[in-house]
Amino acid sequence: MWARRHGSGIAHALAALDFYTKIPIERGDYDPGLIVWDRAATLAKSLGKATFEKAKQLEAYLSDSLKKLAAEGSHLAIMLSRMVVKNRLATSEAEKFANVLAGQGEAQTTTGLLGGLQFLECARDWYQMAQAFDQG
Repeated sequence: MWARRHGSGIAHALAALDFYTKIPIERGDYDPGLIVWDRAATLAKSLGKATFEKAKQLEAYLSDSLKKLAAEGSHLAIMLSRMVVKNRLATSEAEKFANVLAGQGEAQTTTGLLGGLQFLECARDWYQMAQAFDQG
C-alpha cells in the first residue's frame, strides 16, 4: 500500500521481499526471524503475478525448513508450522506435515506435556488443511 501511494510501483516491495528472504531460519527454540518470513509470505502473496517465482521459492524454503525442524522435534517447528498454516502454504504436503507433527506430539508428551500438546495442535491444523484441500 505504501509503495502504491508513493508512486514507486512495486520496486520497494520487491526490494523488501529480497531482503526478507535473505534472513535464515535458525535452529533452536525461538527465532525472531520468523516474523520477517511471515511478512515476506504476506507480501509475496499480495504482489500476485509479479512475485510468482519468488513466492514459490519462499514456499519451498519454508516447507524444507519445517520438514527439518519437525523431524528434529524442535519447538521452533511449532512456530513455523503455525505461520505456514496461517499463510496457507505447502498445502500439498499437509498430510505429511500432520503425520510428522503428530508423531512429535506423541513422543514429546513423555518429556513435557505442553510441548507435546502444541505439536498435536499443529498436527490437527495440518489435518484440517489436508481435508479442506482434498474436498477442494
